Parts: sequence; C-alpha cells; structure tokens
Amino acid sequence: MAESHREVMPSYLVQQFALKAESARADKRKLETQESDPDAKRCCMSGSKLIVYNPLKENDLLFPDSLFLTELYSPLPLPLFVQSVLEKIVVNAHRIPLKKHTVVETKSTVYIWNIEAISHEFSIKKEKELEFGLYLEATDAFFKFQCKRASDNVIIMCWSKHFKYYKKKSNSSENYHGWKGSKFEIRQKLLVYLFDFDQTMYNTSYNNAMQDYKNEICIQEAIAQALALQVSNRNTPARALGVPRPFPSKNQQVGGSFRSSPTCLICSESGHTIQGHSRDKTKFPNGEPTWAQYEGNRFVSPKGREICIPFNLRPNVSTDKCHHETPRIHACSFCGLKSHHVLSLTCQGGKAT
Repeated sequence: MAESHREVMPSYLVQQFALKAESARADKRKLETQESDPDAKRCCMSGSKLIVYNPLKENDLLFPDSLFLTELYSPLPLPLFVQSVLEKIVVNAHRIPLKKHTVVETKSTVYIWNIEAISHEFSIKKEKELEFGLYLEATDAFFKFQCKRASDNVIIMCWSKHFKYYKKKSNSSENYHGWKGSKFEIRQKLLVYLFDFDQTMYNTSYNNAMQDYKNEICIQEAIAQALALQVSNRNTPARALGVPRPFPSKNQQVGGSFRSSPTCLICSESGHTIQGHSRDKTKFPNGEPTWAQYEGNRFVSPKGREICIPFNLRPNVSTDKCHHETPRIHACSFCGLKSHHVLSLTCQGGKAT
C-alpha cells in the first residue's frame, strides 16, 4: 500500500517504509538460515533494549507508523497525545479500527485510523475540556510527534513558537480557560492552511479571547450577586426553586481575585459558562430539554435568533433598559418565555411556574 502512494508521501515516511522493508528482508533471510534450529526463532528479545526506570523522568513513547499516516490525511486531536491515552493506543494498536479515506489528488484509497472510534473506545476528552496540566502533557507529546514528521527546522520552529506563545503569557495557568479557545482556533489554521507563525495574528486572537473571557466573568458575577439578592429578598432557598447555589463552597481564583463558580445560562448548572457549555448536554438536571444554544460565538434561540444577555441579568425588567446594535430577543434563556428573565427564579429546569 505504501508503494502505491509514494508520490504523495513526505520524505520522512518514505524513508521509514524503506527502512522497515529492509528490516523485513533481513529478518526473512535470518529466518531462512535458522529454520533448522526452532529455538533460534523464539529468542527474539534482547536485554540491550531495556531502559532504566526513572520516576522523575517522562519516558518517550514510540509512535506507531499508522499514527503518522493518519495525521497525513486527517489531523489528530490534541487530547489523543495525553500520556495515558498514548499508552493505551500503543498497547492496542493491533485492534484499532480503520476507515477508508479517498486521496483527493490521486483519487486512490488509503486506510487510516478511525479517530471517532478511538475517541469513543478510550474515552478521549475534547480539546477544550482538557485541564491545564493535561494540556501541557499533551502539547509536549504533540510537539515531539510533529518534530518526527518535520523534514526541516522551519516546521519545528513554527510549532515551538506556537506553544511557547501561550506558555510564556503572564498568569498562563490562571487564564487558561480564557485563551484555550484562541489556541485551538489558531492550531486548526496551522493544520489546514500551513500558516507560519505570525505575532500579529496571535496577539489579535489572544486579546479578543481574553476580552470575551473577562466579559463572561463579569456576567457570571452579576448572575451570582443577583441570584443571592433575589433569594435573600424572598427568604426562599435557591435549591427549592430549582436553581443552582450561586455561591458553592469552593471558589476559583481568576486574575488575582476570587470569584464564585459560574452558572450557565443554558442548563442552569454551575461550574461552567455558556462558552464552556458542551453541545452534548441538552437537558437540565431534572431531565427537561434546554432551550438556548451557544453557536459561533452567539447566544441564540432554537430558531437562531440572538438572545439578549443583559435582559436575563436584570433585577427589574420594567425599569432597566439595554441597548444593543443588532436585534436580540428579550426572553428567558431557560424556557424562551418573554414574560420573565432567568434571575426572576420563575423557571424550574425549563418549565415556568
């Protein structure tokens, strides 16, 4: 199969397959000369291959050849390079399902790994769901993988600058949930368009992402304060109204200041914002279907109409006013009714009471 696609393969893959073929021929000659001695066939393990275990040092894995071939036609997701996931892949490489892929240039067919099946089999997280520690672990292995794919130092330097740009930012770990979306989008562009590192492009993407993140924090703080005020005024526990606690026991630190865990305007659960809401989560905690969606950086209704966020944060709908340049509907993001907003505590899992 490799010979039929030699013209479209990068030089490093051609060399790898050539070395592998030469090794296979050498093994065949060795077996032919040792057919009279069955024990010689069994003695294939050598102590020279053993390495010294060091708990303080991360061991490098040998990437399977199929991984390089798959990356050539279908970019691999970053979470696949988490150490624990790579170990499972190496051990189970012989049974990983394949899928057909048609090469556009030659109209020929190749067999590559089925990434969707692998993600399901090994419970691989989505890239934006990775915590900062696992992100660093995955980027380290991903960079080593790309270095092995590179035929020159230009590609290596491009990937090096890409990852170092975010790691060197001040409060990189604290602001990770703010800039990870920017990093993901730029990495996709690098893989699709093969853009070289451009400082202006990175700065623009990073600054926009961080501004959106800060705005989201302000919104969530307003939600938490308004919820607390509403509950205090009514002298009614928030849990009795089907609303998550606005102030959980564990606080998070962002940019040097403490804030309560955010509450999602889509599913009413705490711990994430509308930007961090998973598309797979389509129900409230009580099982009722959610109404609002967050798609393409827009907070929209099921029909695609943009929802006014300030409206849902108003403590007083009749007196407070909002101003927005584009038309947005004034409706509760939990149930879609225009008679109240989220902070009115009228909804219980999408049902108005």
